[in-house]
Amino acid sequence: MAKITFLFGNHNHQPIGNFDSVFEEAYQKSYRPFFDILFKHPAIHWNLHCTGILWEWLENHHPDTLDIVAAMVERKQLELLSGGFYEPILPMIPNSDKIGQIKKLNQYLKNKFLYTPRGMWCAERVWEPHLPQPLRESDMEYTVLDDNHFTLSGLDESKLRGYYKVEELGFALDIFPISKELRYAIPFKKPEEVIKIFKVAADESTIPNPCLTLMDDGEKFGLWPDTYKNVYTDGWLETFISLLEKNSSWIYTQTFSEYRCATAPLGKTYIPCASYSEMLEWSKGFWRNFLAKYPESDWMHKKMLRLSKKVQNFKKIKKLPSKAVAQKLEEAQTKVWAGQCNCAYWHGIFGGLYLPVLRGAVYKNLIA
Repeated sequence: MAKITFLFGNHNHQPIGNFDSVFEEAYQKSYRPFFDILFKHPAIHWNLHCTGILWEWLENHHPDTLDIVAAMVERKQLELLSGGFYEPILPMIPNSDKIGQIKKLNQYLKNKFLYTPRGMWCAERVWEPHLPQPLRESDMEYTVLDDNHFTLSGLDESKLRGYYKVEELGFALDIFPISKELRYAIPFKKPEEVIKIFKVAADESTIPNPCLTLMDDGEKFGLWPDTYKNVYTDGWLETFISLLEKNSSWIYTQTFSEYRCATAPLGKTYIPCASYSEMLEWSKGFWRNFLAKYPESDWMHKKMLRLSKKVQNFKKIKKLPSKAVAQKLEEAQTKVWAGQCNCAYWHGIFGGLYLPVLRGAVYKNLIA
């Protein structure tokens, strides 16, 4: 029987300024029950990205959750991904902030889980061709984007059963394509129908050790409308995980690093400016169009850039007057990074720019 690897992962995020009750609801309906079920199935290897905002909230409100994650990391069931600590749209911030934010989350994961991440999540999968250099300078080796990015670069869908290498000025980065078919099927189609998707992909693949990747919003497992009943009350996730175990002779679950270690890239490609297909519709093809469409977004963005530059200029001073001044500078840097949280800068079906509480939180940090 043909075999295939399933690279399964969750991206979990709550924006700066969101109500604490929303964090708690997401925790109770999505994050914790998902972790609890995967913890019971150690043979299922998977991948997790949480933003720094969410990690800090979990640490302060439900610290035992970090213990569960640490246990899965220790038994090599789980790979943790890094990313911008405050989930910025990477192309919209200076390279110094890209590198600083990623390294801040790298350090957090190292401190809390004794784990050094190799890969990262790009907020809203907004990609521009210059990114490999700052990402590699942040010690990242790979990221995940949508299959849509790859088809825009000229690759056929049938060629997306692995990962590719991209580069910028000699800085090379591996990129995995997220399957849109799986993104729309999980957890909305019956688990048995999802298994059929793997069967078709395995049978049709012409490359050695093919894989399918799904890395998507963790909130769709319980927080999105009507999903809690389907995923947990009616047992969708438990059934799906059990089917993966039952079919483990031909569906292998691995972490990204495990797959990269065992399998070479399919080749090299160059990916144009892109995001997932829905984002391209909302932005009329290019994320930066939000800055032209909404002056409220552009005002925040330009204030943020001005303050970022001021902080960087202070950082160039070789000897600061005192430790107190150095501490204030670090606090200022953190406020600027928090003011780069992406959600208030754009609008899709989830709100964002139109939510005053989120724009207010960005301005509160930038003003501070």
